[in-house]
Parts: sequence; structure tokens; C-alpha cells
Amino acid sequence: MRIDAIYARQSIEKRDSISIESQIEMCKRAADPDAAVYRDAGYSGKNTQRPAFTQLMDDVCAGKIKRVFCYRLDRISRSVLDFSLLWQVFDANHVDFVSVTESFDTNSPMGRAMIMIIITFAQLERETIVGRYTINRYARSNAGIWAGGKPPYGFEIQKIDWNGKHQSILSPIPEKIQVVQDIFSAYTSATVSLYSLAKQLNRKGIKFNDDYWNATAVRRLLKNPVYVCADVDIYSFYYNNAEIINDVHDFDGSHAAYLTVKGGKSSAGHRTLSLAYHQGVVSSSVFITAQNMLSQNKQLKNGHRSSFTWLSGLLKCHKCGGRINVFQNKGLTYFQCYKRFHQAGSCDAKIHGNSLRYESYVEDAIQNRIDTIVKNNSTEDVPNQQLNDMKIQLLENERQINNLVEALKIGGAAAMRSIQNELQALEAEHERITNEITAMQPVHKVPNGLAVIDFAKLDYDSKRDVARMMIDKILVGDDSPIQIIWK
Repeated sequence: MRIDAIYARQSIEKRDSISIESQIEMCKRAADPDAAVYRDAGYSGKNTQRPAFTQLMDDVCAGKIKRVFCYRLDRISRSVLDFSLLWQVFDANHVDFVSVTESFDTNSPMGRAMIMIIITFAQLERETIVGRYTINRYARSNAGIWAGGKPPYGFEIQKIDWNGKHQSILSPIPEKIQVVQDIFSAYTSATVSLYSLAKQLNRKGIKFNDDYWNATAVRRLLKNPVYVCADVDIYSFYYNNAEIINDVHDFDGSHAAYLTVKGGKSSAGHRTLSLAYHQGVVSSSVFITAQNMLSQNKQLKNGHRSSFTWLSGLLKCHKCGGRINVFQNKGLTYFQCYKRFHQAGSCDAKIHGNSLRYESYVEDAIQNRIDTIVKNNSTEDVPNQQLNDMKIQLLENERQINNLVEALKIGGAAAMRSIQNELQALEAEHERITNEITAMQPVHKVPNGLAVIDFAKLDYDSKRDVARMMIDKILVGDDSPIQIIWK
């Protein structure tokens, strides 16, 4: 059986304030005789963190209460926003609310109308708070202020005066920034894996924030735009998967960037990109190369790693296209078609080669391909402000084209003719800008540093990573030559 509840609160005893006992007596005149009493003495109404009130809400949610009485609405809360949230709990549990001195009873039409007014004002308060927060966030982001927390590797906190307040920015630590640049250079050279990089750093005695490096720490560093010279290429890179705070014209390469994620992991939460106060230390081309390599070479799950050969995962049966099982016998590594031995009759391929034969062949093929690519292509990286401005023009041109395409969908016949003429002019401009950009920028078909690779001297993990970066699959079988399908 549900009962009535009386709630009374007094922050401090003052001569002109009504006591808790007086509040309770006034409520008893309207409530049932067996009403439960909840009292909070010495607690403010600015929030709902009060012991007796917390117990009352627990009892409401437990279905023990049918009506809640109080002397005045502000005894429950002085915040309209808080009360609107509390009312949602009352309403969900079929509990009426009565303010005895304000003739406020949610069981009556007038009382419910008052609730609607309160909720409307609560929504206004909520939107005002969000608006203030958003304005402040954009202002801080545009100024490149550090949002707080432990600084990334290579930086320390520096205090500056901003709008009359002491705010934090990131200040580079030269010797650690050199380590960051070496990590980017080494990884994008495709000569080392994340794991190998971490081992090298630990071997040199370089600490990661007073701890040892591991593959995860290296990966997080490489993915962090706090190190990049954020130009229009970085703007384009994040355009479709992050809210970008600053205007595209601000991405001139003179600042680094912050990427923040709220409401989930980095793959699922809301991502925000803003320019930082400090300068970047890694070029956009190197940073984007690293991101593409990280996407292609995600750390393998344990089930897909093989200690037998760095070719594991790339080898496929030349007849059925199925995966190749790898096993060892008497110190030698052998291969067999999975379907032939586990799905009877589905494949009759014979594979008698061992790992030494296949690894030697693929080693030579990869080295030859690297030498050919490097010989025929430029890897020069020259910063160019004019090139950056041209790319901004291209982005703005594409936005205009997209807007006109949307207008075509809803425009009438006369409007469509006008829009089509404008669209043709924009497309001609797009082609002109694209051609100019192509002529100005160097061609990058291989990662920076690939030219210096001596593949045969790479360690196991590095060979596996380079092979996965360059090769889609390798078809093998006794009655067919080894066939490499390049990416």
C-alpha cells in the first residue's frame, strides 16, 4: 500500500524563516494521517544532494509513495531545471506533488499546467547553459587553449593570460620532440613495426612518461594530431569524421591541432578537431602517411599472428583461394590448403613447399618492387603556402557545387536552367584548380624513407608489416608458380 510523504528542509535557522516543524505541521493538514516525514536540516536547495531527500526519491522509485507534500516548491529545489527532472521521476512512478502554500497540486488541471510552464523554463535554462558552454568552448578552441589533463608526450603545461584569466597551453620539450619526430620518421619509412619501435626506444633508455614504451603507446602517439602542422590537408583528412571548430582558412600549417572525443571510445564518440596554440612538429604529409599505414597495418589479433613465418595471412591456395594453414615438423615450416584437409572434396591442391622457399622468393620480389617504385617516383616534400591556398579554394568550390546540386533537386524549370549554367562554370573552375594543384605538388607513391630499405635485414615484425602494406595475397601450389598480387 502506497502512502503520502512530507518533505521539509531548512538550510539555516533565521528569525524570518519558517522552521522544519512548522513546515511539517502545515503539510499534515493536507496529507493522510500516516504520512511518512522526511526532513533535511542544514542543507541548501541549490542541489539535490541531501540525505533525507535521497531517501524520499529511493522510496518513490520503489513504489512506496503516492503523493509528496511540501510547504513550498523551493523546499524541494531552487533550480527549475532540477525540479523538472524530479517531476519526470514522480510522473513515471505515478506520484502526485502538492505545494500546500502555493495551491500547487499536480492532480488538478491547473497544477499540471504549472508543471508544463516549469518544464518550459527548465528547457530554456538548459539551452542557455549549453549555449554558454558552447560559446566558451569555441572561444577556448579558437585560442588554442589546452582543455586540461596530462600533457601528451613531448609537451609540458605553460600558463598564459587569456581574457584576464590564467589558461594552459602546451609548450614543447625540445629533446622529447626530437624523439617524436624520429618515431614518425622511422614508422613512415616502413622499416619498423610498432612493436619494434617500442623495443628500440626502451633499448635506448628513452622513457615514456616515466614508464616503458609499448606498441599501444607508439600507436597513440602516431595518431595524435597534437604533433602535426595542421594545413588544409589535415582539415580535409578529418572533415568527414570530426566536428572542426576553426575555419578552413585558419589551417595554414602554423599550428598543431587537438582531437577530443566525448561520449564513447575514439571510434564511436563525438570527435572535435580544433587548432592548438603551439606549432606542429611533423608535416601533414608524414602524419597522413602514418595514419594510412596504421589503418592498413592494424595490430593483429593473437589468433592471426604466427611465429612460424612472416607470410602468415597472405598465403592463399592457387586453386580454391582458401587460406593456407602453417605448421612445423622437424624444425621446418610447411603449408597446406585448409579446405583440402578440413572440407573433404572441396580442393585437391598439393603444396609441398616450405617457408624458406616462399620467404626467399617474396623477399626478392618485394626488394625489386621497392627499388623500381623509388626509382620512378619522387618523395620530396616541400611546404608550399600557395599550394595550401589552392586546396582551400578547391574545398570551397566543391561546397558550392554540392549546394547547387541540392538546389537542382527542388528548383523549378526556370531556376534549373540558371543553376545548371552556374554549375557548369563551377565545374570548369574545379578542373582548373585541380590541374594547378596537380602541377604544383610532388607525387608521393611510396612512404617517406622507403628508398633506404634493405628488406633482407629487417626483423620479423617489420618484414610482416611491409609485406602486408604492399601485398594483397600470394597464391601458392605445386603445379603453379608463386603469384604475388600487389596492392
